[in-house]
Amino acid sequence: MPALSEDPSRKMHVLVLTFPAFGHITPMLELSRKIAKYHHVTFAISQACYKDLLEKDMYSEADKKNIQLHIVEDDIDMKQADATEIHRSFAYIWDKTLTAVRQLLSSVPTPVGLPTSRDPVDVVVADIFVAEALHVCIERSIPYYLFVPGNTDFIKYCLLLKEDTPTTETMGTFMDPIGPDGQIQTVGTVFKSSFFPIRTAFPDCKGIVANSARELERKTIAECEKDPLLAGKPFYCVGPLLPEEKSISDKVASCSALEKWLDGKENVVFISFGSVASPIPPQVKEIGSSLIGMNQPFIWSLRKTHHGFLPEELKSAVENFDGKGVILPWVDQKLVLGHPSVEVFVSHCGWNSTLEGLSGGKPIVCWPMFGDQLVNAEFITSRGAGTIITDGGIGGKVVPAAKIADTIKATKEKSGETARMWGKEIRMALQPGGTTVEEFLDFISFSHEKS
Repeated sequence: MPALSEDPSRKMHVLVLTFPAFGHITPMLELSRKIAKYHHVTFAISQACYKDLLEKDMYSEADKKNIQLHIVEDDIDMKQADATEIHRSFAYIWDKTLTAVRQLLSSVPTPVGLPTSRDPVDVVVADIFVAEALHVCIERSIPYYLFVPGNTDFIKYCLLLKEDTPTTETMGTFMDPIGPDGQIQTVGTVFKSSFFPIRTAFPDCKGIVANSARELERKTIAECEKDPLLAGKPFYCVGPLLPEEKSISDKVASCSALEKWLDGKENVVFISFGSVASPIPPQVKEIGSSLIGMNQPFIWSLRKTHHGFLPEELKSAVENFDGKGVILPWVDQKLVLGHPSVEVFVSHCGWNSTLEGLSGGKPIVCWPMFGDQLVNAEFITSRGAGTIITDGGIGGKVVPAAKIADTIKATKEKSGETARMWGKEIRMALQPGGTTVEEFLDFISFSHEKS
């Protein structure tokens, strides 16, 4: 590994290009914090997300000292996006973002450009969703890396897309599962038109940076490396990129009470469906009924707007730490999933939740709702760390209480040992000398500049 420069005058200026979705922004900001320990970082974020970034207190005082924000004027109106069908909303945000990124890349100063008072950009780290705009980097001789906010299955998916892959006008599942023949059976028209051009950015990229651990990705990376488009391209697995929760006073009090509650329990079931999708009212009742029938300790992270749909027997558990179970509108997942009393995790399988569950060594009952969550669920089950509840996503069927309870029990028995093994592997990767630490140091040496 090339030695990292300690000379501030030799630090590089790294431009980080994000896609306007917080599932992408959050890990890229965490990556930027790590890069900023060695280089100068400019973090480009959509004007549509800037206000939320500040309101969520994601851009801290420490960040302000180390990371310069650049607001991308992309004219995205999130209210307009939210008012339409998901696949049309995706296309609207996608097109606006690519146009704005092209304009930004066309205007940034570079080391080989004309003299300027602005710091030239030495290297770009770009969310893979903006890959189609990176032809500007090629034209202007700006080296770039592609960042995958999830696992490397997305790279494999893009490689499998062909010009003749059948399409459908329906949304599909964002990344439709690969069939038994190893090929994509069908894909939504909007997603094919968006994802297929990503391949054009592979030959000239300096490497792929993934928000995952090498231990989880070896097989997929080996398959991707065989494709001519990625021949000789390094993969850097620098995850899990999981930010620390902010120390907001009411949350601190809740965490303290929750940790004390956990210390006195065993075999706890933890349920959380993330911040975007929540179960429909009839499903809330069935989940509640399953917990009543199982009669074991539980923590359920459930929006306040859904508390009224709970079975009467569970309403006393809302924000009450005196009973067998507790229902809270917000839960520190890292705290819960890292606690030895938690036995199983029921999750929608967003990638951050997936990483937190695997890092904690908890078997996962996978309950994907939409988007790439189904692919993440298959990622988990293919590694022996969980079981999928099918047909329970948006537009699906109401899963009965008995099936929920049976799946939780089966997942604990079938996947517990394997999940604990993965937790140990990931924790080792994050230790000094571990794969994640070493690959991050290889990545931020930006050795292409020294060759």
